[in-house]
Amino acid sequence: MKSIYITAMEIGSSNLKEGISYTEVKRQVQKEHNFVFKPNSEFSFIIWFLENYFSPDFKDYDLIGGWDNGIRDYLYRGDAIDVMYRKRYEKFKESIFFLKGDAEKKLIDYQELRDNRRQSKRAFIMALLALILTLIVPFIKDYYFAKEIKTEIKRKEINKSLNSVTLKKNRKGITTFIHKDTITDMKVFTKIVTDFISERDTETKRFLHKKKLESNYSPEVFIDDILYKCGMISANVILNLDTKNKYNAYIKYDENNIFKEKKGIRELTKNPVSDKEAQTILANKVIAKLNFIRYEKLVKIIE
Repeated sequence: MKSIYITAMEIGSSNLKEGISYTEVKRQVQKEHNFVFKPNSEFSFIIWFLENYFSPDFKDYDLIGGWDNGIRDYLYRGDAIDVMYRKRYEKFKESIFFLKGDAEKKLIDYQELRDNRRQSKRAFIMALLALILTLIVPFIKDYYFAKEIKTEIKRKEINKSLNSVTLKKNRKGITTFIHKDTITDMKVFTKIVTDFISERDTETKRFLHKKKLESNYSPEVFIDDILYKCGMISANVILNLDTKNKYNAYIKYDENNIFKEKKGIRELTKNPVSDKEAQTILANKVIAKLNFIRYEKLVKIIE
């Protein structure tokens, strides 16, 4: 904590040109240090003040000749003391003082020492931080490297699963879907989308329902075929590699899809969910996309 005497010298140094009264120095010191002088402490401060400040307007004080005793008595006894001492104190406290050269030099020495200590502390902190970084950076690199590898493996597994849905021509030349690997049972997804088509309350639904009746496909293959023709190459639910019995829902779009989506894979589940939840999320997304298509455009693509 900074001393009141350092504060008093800083105040004097800031007022070298115009000078400053003892009253103002005392007020600022008390304010900065949040305290009030008592008689003993103020008398001690006055002794120090007169050794470090000079006033051309106040020449009649003499510490050796008894002046200090008068001030001390006045600080303790107030107006009960000789009126001469009170007037002398009042003249003293309102006179203009200037910080002496020796005191200014002491202040400069203190400030230089303080700044050097701050720089040394800052240098120590920077060196400590550099040492800490040297120790932890390799671990951070290893962590992100491992995370990057894990992400890449996951991406490849997703692509492998989505690309497992391929096209094959049967004997009648009809395009159907063949699943190389079983991703998950899509019964929940198929039922939700089939129920949506069966509502037949819009032209789009009535058209799709009619095409479903005319088709020899199973409901799952029929839906896959419709979505593929619209540019949705794959819509599947895949087991999450980092969890047990948790799934993610994905859609893979072709470049020329009619949904105005960019080519590539879209993950619909921020966090892995149950198989049923993932299929429900996927079905609702597909239904929203089918509702988005204009009836005339859908007929043109499907027919």
